Amino acid sequence: MQKHFLYIIICGLLVGALGGCKETSTKLPDLRERYGPMDTKPFGAYTAFRIISNSYPSHNVTMVKKPFSKFYGSTYLKDPALYINISNKYFASNDDAQSLLDFVYDGSTAFISA
Repeated sequence: MQKHFLYIIICGLLVGALGGCKETSTKLPDLRERYGPMDTKPFGAYTAFRIISNSYPSHNVTMVKKPFSKFYGSTYLKDPALYINISNKYFASNDDAQSLLDFVYDGSTAFISA
């Protein structure tokens, strides 16, 4: 009877010890890439947008969501400008590519990060 009682106590202690050693599950941060200028989560473009806005306070920083050829065709730029594209994938049509080349040829700068 004493051996059975001893085995029960040992099993109880093992179960208690194993249950107490369970790791607490900590939730990992969401590491999906985001490219919104106001997204502060990892991989967001918030920092880049703020740095550019603060570095050039007298200039207008605008987020454009339409294809470059439509933006460039409808915008009058009298001074050289800077075009920055931060995206997961960059798909340019022939018109977009030609408009981008014309934009750079006219003295502006283009930076594409995809």
